[in-house]
Amino acid sequence: MDYNRKTNFIFAVFAAIAGLLYSVADYLLEYLPGNSTVLDKYGVVESAWGEMSAGRFTASLTIAAIITPFFVAGYLCVYQQMRTSHPGFAKAFITVTLIGGLSDFFIHAILCIMPIVYQSVFHISGQTSAVTVLEAMTGSFIIPFYVYFGFIFTGYILWFVYAFKKNSIYPNWYAWVLLAAVFIELGGSIFTGLQVLSIGMLSRLEMTFFIYAAVTEYKIMRQKGI
Repeated sequence: MDYNRKTNFIFAVFAAIAGLLYSVADYLLEYLPGNSTVLDKYGVVESAWGEMSAGRFTASLTIAAIITPFFVAGYLCVYQQMRTSHPGFAKAFITVTLIGGLSDFFIHAILCIMPIVYQSVFHISGQTSAVTVLEAMTGSFIIPFYVYFGFIFTGYILWFVYAFKKNSIYPNWYAWVLLAAVFIELGGSIFTGLQVLSIGMLSRLEMTFFIYAAVTEYKIMRQKGI
């Protein structure tokens, strides 16, 4: 089950950079000024959207669109490393993470578009009309929204499990870092004090995941004189 290690190393490096940039995209979308309040029944529409520059959401969507393919390259890199010792697990990992990664972009894109729609309708018909339109939008994709989130978090669970497997490229303690990061991400939606820390947390976590993969490839190439 050999593969091109130089290519895999490059994939991992670009994926790590993508993780950092995706964190920037998350901040552009999610960091809200002032005391924002939720306006809709789904808990998505924020009053602060009316005060924010539309350019932030456009920039966030553009960054995410450009770097998502590099995440895919990173997942393929880790898959190649996994399959050398855990081929069955590797297949499950690549299936779930590819669906989860592409689903994450779908969710991010929708959440970038919604504030722009909010601002447009707000300026024409007011806040009530804007919230009504966005509630109708949210209701149309809420089921796949939760299904996609399921794939995303299943991917993180597989990362956690893999870190404990024999011959894993990750040390056991890294699994607990993964778990802590997920809890911080979830906590940010409950405790406002964690918001700054939690925004982009999972993207930065993926960055470290791919850094480990790149370092592993580099060490193996040095040992083999590649």
